[in-house]
Amino acid sequence: MRVFGSNHRLTPPSQLQKALACKEEIFARLLQLQTQERIRGAALLATCNRLEIILDTDSHGFEDPNLVGQILAEHGNIALHDSSAQAATHHLLRISTGLESMVRGEDQILGQVREAFKHAERHGLLSPALRVLQTKLLAAARETRRRAGLAKCKVSVASLAARQLEKSGRRFVVVGAGETGRLAIEALVKRGYTDLLVVNRTLSRAQALADH
Repeated sequence: MRVFGSNHRLTPPSQLQKALACKEEIFARLLQLQTQERIRGAALLATCNRLEIILDTDSHGFEDPNLVGQILAEHGNIALHDSSAQAATHHLLRISTGLESMVRGEDQILGQVREAFKHAERHGLLSPALRVLQTKLLAAARETRRRAGLAKCKVSVASLAARQLEKSGRRFVVVGAGETGRLAIEALVKRGYTDLLVVNRTLSRAQALADH
């Protein structure tokens, strides 16, 4: 197994966002590699501040480790880390427990890792080895979070921002109707703020989020 990826520490957010915007194209290239029998399986983890490609490979089928870098270079200039075997598993465990997140210990990442594996499974990319990895990784991450007391901490970038904004007033404008905007609104509503305005480039998406 090999893991290639980048995050907010390695790549400026503006460059990372360019690659994240092309995650469907990157996923299509992974499907192509599997069809060509260059990899056995893959999963793509794409969040607001990280992009990770998990590959089930063998020494014969994946002879060019620079290939992933070339694929990602087509969608932005990002710096990559590359780990394999035990180091790759350790890296994924740190991600899944929230230790590599922008807000340490945040709980959203575990669900995002689970969804990355489910997405791979729906498209036939989840190899037997990755299926085992998924089961062991999620179980270990849940247990680690429980023992460390992180399971009780519902913290995210959005919730911390909402907490800071409490000092600023009672009316808020949320710019962007994506996932981060939704989380920010939910965090504000939980704190009793209801005078919220959603601003977005597409009116229909802003309206859908406001209705939600």
